Amino acid sequence: MKNRMYFDKRFKNIWWRCHRKNAPISLLMLDLEHLKRIHDRHGHQASDDCLKTTARILRDILQRTGDVAARYGGEEFVIILPATHSDGAIVFAENTRFAVETTNFSYNRQTYKATVSVGVGTYLPIDGI
Repeated sequence: MKNRMYFDKRFKNIWWRCHRKNAPISLLMLDLEHLKRIHDRHGHQASDDCLKTTARILRDILQRTGDVAARYGGEEFVIILPATHSDGAIVFAENTRFAVETTNFSYNRQTYKATVSVGVGTYLPIDGI
């Protein structure tokens, strides 16, 4: 999974490419909910595995080569969807949320569920912004 530094660099490049093409850019912010509860109930390694599995789900759900998923912070992830209008980004967000929610996470023969909350923003890049 790409990290925050990679995201910062790629976002600038994608922003300017969308600006030149007069195309929208959508951004999804995902928060892995209740990670502390998973940590407290199943241990540090289980919460780490939960982060890794979530990262794999996000990577696998991307279908276009220009889309980017990255870890943004402790339990936050970000997805960049270039040339994607808000309607498409909302559908993508719901599909992503559903993919995480329906995954059976497991560690040390214990199975548990995880969920993410997703925020969506879409913007048409203009000069000076």
